[in-house]
Amino acid sequence: MNKTWAQRSDDFLKISGQFKLGALVTEGSHPVTANLSDVAKVDIAAALKLLLDADEDVIHTYRKFVEAGRAEKIKEVVVQALETDGRIFFTGCGSTGRLSILLDSVWRDFCQQCGNAILEDRTFSVMAGGDFALIKSVEGFEDFAAFGKKQMTDLAVSAKDIVFAITEGGETSFVIGTAWAGVEAGAKVYFVYNNPDEILCEHVERSREVIQDPRIEKINLTTGPMAITGSTRMQATSIQLCVMLTILEMVARDLADRPTGDVPGQFLAQLEAAYAGLKTPEFLNSLASLVLLEETIYRSGSKNSYFCRTLWHRRADGHHGAVTHLLHPAIPQI
Repeated sequence: MNKTWAQRSDDFLKISGQFKLGALVTEGSHPVTANLSDVAKVDIAAALKLLLDADEDVIHTYRKFVEAGRAEKIKEVVVQALETDGRIFFTGCGSTGRLSILLDSVWRDFCQQCGNAILEDRTFSVMAGGDFALIKSVEGFEDFAAFGKKQMTDLAVSAKDIVFAITEGGETSFVIGTAWAGVEAGAKVYFVYNNPDEILCEHVERSREVIQDPRIEKINLTTGPMAITGSTRMQATSIQLCVMLTILEMVARDLADRPTGDVPGQFLAQLEAAYAGLKTPEFLNSLASLVLLEETIYRSGSKNSYFCRTLWHRRADGHHGAVTHLLHPAIPQI
């Protein structure tokens, strides 16, 4: 505690290699979007198509997850935990922290619609930096496993619980701390991440320790480099959202005594259809017009505001679906 700044700097330099992440696939440049800026200058619709072409990585990885058949087993473990008074923790940092909050919100919304107050309070989101980090970056929290452990122990994680520790890189110290807290408490821990095991094990010691520990079940969702270099809120978080929503959908149907059906297969078909629709010339040209309008407003010194609402409807299969309508896009606020 009484070390000088020079001593602290020396201590950090001894382990600095653990924070040099250039070798990670998620930090690389995507070949499809290598010339994105140049293309965008002359053809916005073509540039948008490049971003969507990179998103094909999400479909490819999700298809591999479906073919592996793991969703059913994970669903069974989660259902058993909920039926024996267990809780579900979603932990993350930055983009995955916001994802953890979204998953918690989705579950609670489902329970509220079903009138199940007991299950509603069984999920928890744990984000590095807490609620404040949801709207503004909080530097430092993600670099300390002890902070992740502390937040989990404060919530009294126990052997009855499930922990989904979600980190795009597979190396975030805070998230790794939440995983170890779960292990030490005897909880079932799933480690969800987006880089190849061999690269993480070679370059990052803290990741290697998690990946090689048999008490932690790994869900590797490698999707390659991000469409915009380093922006892991893109394909990495997208595939994590797809997989986690699939699991929660299966859990919800099981607990509600509704036909489970082939949720992963249905999700894959809908995902493929959605991307096909996004890449039609009609949609791309429409979106390009919106992008151009946004740019014009920003260059004038004004701002854009977006207002959304979600309408619930009953699908043909009797279940509920959500349609989000964008209202008043690109309203300039002087």
